[in-house]
Amino acid sequence: MLWILIGAISEVVWALGLKYSTGNVWEILGIGVALGISAFCLVQACKKMEASVVYAVFVGLGSAFLTTIDMFINSLNLSKLVLIVVLLCGVMGIKFLDKGVAK
Repeated sequence: MLWILIGAISEVVWALGLKYSTGNVWEILGIGVALGISAFCLVQACKKMEASVVYAVFVGLGSAFLTTIDMFINSLNLSKLVLIVVLLCGVMGIKFLDKGVAK
């Protein structure tokens, strides 16, 4: 699970890097490094868990992190909050179901 968490955080770094990049070579290099770390962590997590579960949790966490950061930059309304909660419940549900199947 640690690989997924590190990968999701690095996914947030490169996604925000793309959004705020001014085209500087060092910024682009940083985005590339974060993208590489993200992909590496995803591959490592897939070695220990089912790929479909890893990808669902990975994307869910990345989306939740990005949305949380976006809440501090832009305004938050009720519909966004409800959808974030639904997303997090789905990710946690997949994780709990995966643990139940493994037993």
